Amino acid sequence: MTTAETTLDTRISIREVLKGLGRKLPVVLAFLAGRLGFAAATLLIILFLSFFGVDMARGTDFGAAVGHGITNTLAYLGRMARGDLGTAFAADFGARRTEITEILRQTVPRSLGLLGVSLGVATLIGLLLGTLAARRKSALGALPIVLLSLIGISLPSFFTALLLQLGAIAWTRRVGSNLLPVGGFGWDAHLILPALVLAARPIAQITRVTNVSLNKVLKEDYVRTARSKGLGNLLVWGRHIWPNVAIPVLTTIGTSVRFSLSSLPVVELYFGWPGIGLTLLRAIARRDDMLTAALALTLGLTFIAINFVLEASYRLLDPQLRERAAHLHRESKGWRQGLSDTLTGLLDFLRDLPLLRRWLHPKTEADRAYEERLRAHLRARPPQEEVTAGIRRERARAWLRGTLGNLPFVFGAVMLAGLLVVYVAGPALSPNNPYTTNGITKINGVITVPPFPPSAEFPWGSDALGRDIKSLVLSGAQQTLTLVGLVMLARLAVGFVLGALAGWWQDSWLDRLILSTAEVFAALPTLIFAMLLILALGIRRGIWVFVVSLCFVGWGEMMQFIRSEVIVLRNKLYVESALSVGARLSGILVRHMLPNLLPALIALAALEMGAVAMLLGELGFIGIFIGGGTFSEVIIGGPPYHYSDVPEWGALLSNVRTFARGYPWTALYPAGAFFFAILAFNLFGEGLRRLVQDIGLNFNRIANRYTLIAAIALVVGLNWVQNNTGAIAFYKQHARAFEGAQAAAHLQALTDPALEGRAIGTAGIDRAADYIAQKFQEYGLQPGGAKGTYFFEVKRDFFRLTETPVLRANGEPLVYRQDFAEIPTTFFNASEPKSGELVVLGYGEQVFADTAFTGQKFPRAVLDLDFSDKAVLLLGQDANLPNVQRQGTFYLAPDPSRIARREGLSAYSPDAPRYNPLKGAPFLWVSEAAANRMLAPAGLTVEALRQRQAGLAPDEVQVWPTGVTVESALVGEVHKKVHARHVIGYWPGSDENEDDKLIVVLAQYDGLGADETGRLYPDANHAADIAAMLELLRSWHETGYQPRKTVIFVAYVGEGFDFGQIPSRRPDVERLISAKFGFATAFTPEAFVFLDGVGAGSGSDLTLAAGGNLRLAQLFENAGRQMGVRTRRANEEFALDIIFGGTGNVSTEDAPAITLRWTGAEALTGTPADAPEAVDPGKIEQSGRVLSLALLIMGREVNY
Repeated sequence: MTTAETTLDTRISIREVLKGLGRKLPVVLAFLAGRLGFAAATLLIILFLSFFGVDMARGTDFGAAVGHGITNTLAYLGRMARGDLGTAFAADFGARRTEITEILRQTVPRSLGLLGVSLGVATLIGLLLGTLAARRKSALGALPIVLLSLIGISLPSFFTALLLQLGAIAWTRRVGSNLLPVGGFGWDAHLILPALVLAARPIAQITRVTNVSLNKVLKEDYVRTARSKGLGNLLVWGRHIWPNVAIPVLTTIGTSVRFSLSSLPVVELYFGWPGIGLTLLRAIARRDDMLTAALALTLGLTFIAINFVLEASYRLLDPQLRERAAHLHRESKGWRQGLSDTLTGLLDFLRDLPLLRRWLHPKTEADRAYEERLRAHLRARPPQEEVTAGIRRERARAWLRGTLGNLPFVFGAVMLAGLLVVYVAGPALSPNNPYTTNGITKINGVITVPPFPPSAEFPWGSDALGRDIKSLVLSGAQQTLTLVGLVMLARLAVGFVLGALAGWWQDSWLDRLILSTAEVFAALPTLIFAMLLILALGIRRGIWVFVVSLCFVGWGEMMQFIRSEVIVLRNKLYVESALSVGARLSGILVRHMLPNLLPALIALAALEMGAVAMLLGELGFIGIFIGGGTFSEVIIGGPPYHYSDVPEWGALLSNVRTFARGYPWTALYPAGAFFFAILAFNLFGEGLRRLVQDIGLNFNRIANRYTLIAAIALVVGLNWVQNNTGAIAFYKQHARAFEGAQAAAHLQALTDPALEGRAIGTAGIDRAADYIAQKFQEYGLQPGGAKGTYFFEVKRDFFRLTETPVLRANGEPLVYRQDFAEIPTTFFNASEPKSGELVVLGYGEQVFADTAFTGQKFPRAVLDLDFSDKAVLLLGQDANLPNVQRQGTFYLAPDPSRIARREGLSAYSPDAPRYNPLKGAPFLWVSEAAANRMLAPAGLTVEALRQRQAGLAPDEVQVWPTGVTVESALVGEVHKKVHARHVIGYWPGSDENEDDKLIVVLAQYDGLGADETGRLYPDANHAADIAAMLELLRSWHETGYQPRKTVIFVAYVGEGFDFGQIPSRRPDVERLISAKFGFATAFTPEAFVFLDGVGAGSGSDLTLAAGGNLRLAQLFENAGRQMGVRTRRANEEFALDIIFGGTGNVSTEDAPAITLRWTGAEALTGTPADAPEAVDPGKIEQSGRVLSLALLIMGREVNY
């Protein structure tokens, strides 16, 4: 070949290469642009959800939280562009503030290093085990590895960590030397246990996928051809086998990354590994927006980056993917055409729905005649020939092989049967009452304090409250498995609808939207965002919050399966035939596709239940379980014990890391229950999948419209029987004896103007107490007060205004109860006339410090500021100032009702026993409109100052002078040691085994009386509470109800505080019980029920404020359903920071407590409108019947 020919060939080759690059470049650029766009959209959504979730967790309304989320997201993007991520608390609570970039620099390498090691180990071990299983010729030889992989997939991370840690501790105790560190951070042996825990599930997943993929590839023709040509074993594996196995294995690694990122917080929390996961949990607990957003973004970015590398690897390994991408790039429609096609299809789908179709296109006589001829033709067809005996025998043998020869199916079915028995009969199988707590107890002759070790009395030991673990686990199966089933059904419903729509309109705009949404959700750390959603929706609001949240984060896998199956089924002949004869889309989906999908859906549902149970267990481990639980002080000076009063598996795991090392039984059995359930679901799902794959299943005879109707009828019938027969019918009959008209008579007597508003220190309150005591005696109550009477006399201190409070700005007076009002602080809030310049205090996010006496929190940065001649206006309601001299302290009122409402005022002083007011007094609420008038001379507005405050850096404090002179006064009289009487009566229990259990019902009976102008406040809402209590007693007395447990009724005085006692918004129930000699030690409190607004309210829902007391909340909700009264749970604060070592306020009750009030009652209480005319006897009757039914059940039933 000449030089010219060589040059020509070279030019041709270069030209061909350039042409090839020219053809591929748009595809590569499209791929990069798509991935970058997806990454940007995903990170934006993560950022928004972080701000939105944390904001709603604080109690912000949904609409406001959405607005704040958008605003904060945009502001955060601006800060990121400037390289400023802000500051946050370091890992330890109460530590100094640290730059978030510094926190990321420390935590990210620790977590990525842990993830990298665990995934590397998992990949090596998984590939090795999967290859060994595939190379075995017999299925029986590979079965142990398959079963072990299913066990590994079913192991919750906290259970694996617990087993490994206990194993290491047992080794140390036996041998005397440390095998491995069981906690802490270090790039040495400290890494082994957390890495093994994170690697456990990926090992099982990679082993399983490698085994299945290799079994398939080894049977392919091209492998046999390569071997027949004499290629060496190494060459065959390197060129033909591994390249075809690589893509499913890489896909599994990508899936494992998602699971590992989800479990990362659990592992880091368990072992004290200070990485992203542990820091993120603490950031969410502290409601730290900036740090939460930064860490969530980091986790999302990690997942996106790994998946980008994996997807690029797919295209390098499989040329078909590159060709398909190029084809899709050439054939893709414009977005307008795609949107048009999708909307047209959706409209057709809606028109096809049976109800709409019948309305839009009613049947004609010709249609009916045609349908009748068609039915007659079908009836006239000859019956199909019977299946031969040989076919039946072969089918039977196939079923035997598919069931009895299918070990995962057999094991899973047996384990599911066991779960079903526990679900149905768990409470009956419990050896003890799961609600009974035990203190110091003598076990095997030794006095012991809980947690009690396993013994004859406590077969599996007890928890820290002395409750029997075995009884808690057996009884808790119903609550936990019900939630698992509901979440699975929700995911199945959402996944089916979205998957069917996406699959039917494949490659449409709608399909791409649904797939992109699922892909975005897949990038969210599942555990963290489930936790955020639950906190945002309100963990106290019950089981529906968990159903919605767990469905939201987990519908994608179900949708993708349905979509792929619909795409395949759409091309089947019977579907095309149905389309050709004009069948509607809804009919095709329900009649043709769903029956063919049902067997696989049932198998997938079982596997999905395992995934849901896994997530519930991990949420429980980090303290997120149904109702949120409550706290108890089991160790004096120790951390509060977090628990649920209703048996539930997740709640039993919330203290694992605290008690597992010293008391392993407190963790092993609840964690083992989760493992058993997850393994049962996974084995049964895998076995059912094999059964469908090998012999197929037909559910048409089992699952059809008739069986659905029968199932609905059965559920309705059982529900009717349960609600209208047996003990509940007896209780409902008694509860209906409560009459609102009778209660109204008591209301009229208690709001008589002659009683002077039942104010403490007047003759009227004594007459009201005598009236209540008389009714207690009339209705059969025994005296529960001191010295054989119904009264418990106390001495109360309180403060009352004698002059109308004053507030002037530059001499212009503001209107009391319209523009401003006093704040009912815990401490003495009073002041002689004061005057000073008004200044506005603004501050960024602060480090808080506690004062030595009041326990209030204030910004540390203001300690050095001098406000001695200033009056201070604070923009934030959560701000406090030190107890130093000021000329007044003003807060913006959160709503007008705070200003209109009159409340009792405290005389309790920080300088006790001297009665000196707080030095910053007067403390006043000021409306925003009034504040704007005060600021107007300085050219300022509240909104402008809020915007300035929003721009302050963390720890920055800004004082804005106004030049406005403010005068204020809060003048009154301290009343000391005023005699008052609580009224107490009790209904003794009739069962000697249960009468030591105590139920306490409480309502405040005193009122506010006349104000400083002589205007009388009837305080009818509190009077209605007492009226409801008295009518309940009348109804019980007349119907002859006799509780087995003792019930105490208390009408208490609420204004002021007992001399020598620290003020509290709630009465000291323990002190009230002890009024009668011997009661305090003779009874065990079971429940406290507070009535606080059961007669009036602007809403139609009876609000239940039960804190974390799930048992009481469920009891009253069920009572509401039985009596036809709509109830709802209050959205109460959840002290999550306590779980992770914070210092938030925690209320530890002596017994579970619940408060009943109508929605909107708090806005009426303490206002002049709170008059008898505002009370609705119908509302008293509704709430009274709910109260009566709940107490009737509580008073006689052990388990409710």
